[in-house]
Amino acid sequence: MKKIEIFWLIVFFTIISVLVSYPIITPNDVLVKEDTEYLYYKEYRWWGMDSCTYKYHKPIYDNGIVRNVTRSQHMVGVIGKGGHWNSDFVITICGENKTYTYKDEIFGLVFTHPIYHKGDKVKIIETFYHRHNIEYLK
Repeated sequence: MKKIEIFWLIVFFTIISVLVSYPIITPNDVLVKEDTEYLYYKEYRWWGMDSCTYKYHKPIYDNGIVRNVTRSQHMVGVIGKGGHWNSDFVITICGENKTYTYKDEIFGLVFTHPIYHKGDKVKIIETFYHRHNIEYLK
């Protein structure tokens, strides 16, 4: 019985040491080239053994106006058996270049959400590196 416990203890510490050493040993992504429209990043794999260069669009900055704000609440699940309220916010923003739709789901009865009002001016930042993200700022 002791041999099995020692085996699993060794496996556990090996996994923890691999997960801790990965971010330390793996090199960071490097910006290789930049032109007027794109960024080229060299991204490394596990422990820097392999690398690939990927092309990402540069961040797009846009100004927009909030055109529509809707909020709805609905029950998810069975009441008394884990059921809960969901609040959905759907905001439509017309930018100078294109129209953006922002949807946010908040679980429970939450009323402290930064709500945009119709006609508010919003700055939009759309980034593509490392993942696609759209940020709205008042």
